[in-house]
Amino acid sequence: PNPDQIKTIWVAAVMLVALLFGWNMILLRDALYPWKIGLWTCREKLNTIAYPLNCTALNSITIDPDKGPISGMTGGIPPIILAAGYICSILVGSGLMMAAFDITASKIAALIVYPMLIFCFWFGRTWARIRILICMAISIAFFFINHATALRFYVLFLGVLNAFYVLWDIADDFVFRKSNESDIALFARMSRASTQIWILFWLFITMAFVSLAIVGGLHFFDKSLEAQKAAQAHFLPT
Repeated sequence: PNPDQIKTIWVAAVMLVALLFGWNMILLRDALYPWKIGLWTCREKLNTIAYPLNCTALNSITIDPDKGPISGMTGGIPPIILAAGYICSILVGSGLMMAAFDITASKIAALIVYPMLIFCFWFGRTWARIRILICMAISIAFFFINHATALRFYVLFLGVLNAFYVLWDIADDFVFRKSNESDIALFARMSRASTQIWILFWLFITMAFVSLAIVGGLHFFDKSLEAQKAAQAHFLPT
């Protein structure tokens, strides 16, 4: 690995620790508000992929950063629907983390993410819209900071946020006791396995995909930072 790749891995680790401490900490949790909305919206919308495959009817989606997300549905096989939410979040997060090893790949990833923020803005309430608008402005600004170098770390942040969704779900339910139950708790209720077993299972899946993302980033995006800056000039140059 080159020095920039090693730096990316360390920054991802720091982001993970910072998110763990700041997820429900006063002030920091408010700063994370728009990204929490984006995270849960992405998760719930991706979760709907499993609905038609599972003969499930979606009745409603409610996203509240203070309570957590919840979907109203009828029919289907609940374990499949629950698993789809976790798997989609892990896949999206891992993909973003791998893209964060390269400036051009980060630009492409950011362009894919922006419509989700627009979706959140469109359906959000007034105060939520203001925060999401600030989030969008920050996201766009990263395109123009040091030839989009800063965008890499923004995409990395989004990757960590999504890939480790299971951690935030566990924290909201078992640590902060939010009213909407975690999928882990629902898995435990529907099976003979304990909550601890399900936590270990999904953490293992998460770490497996994150590890693959890091290996992929190291293998496919091994250019030096200067080479990345030169290459990004051919795609939406900044």
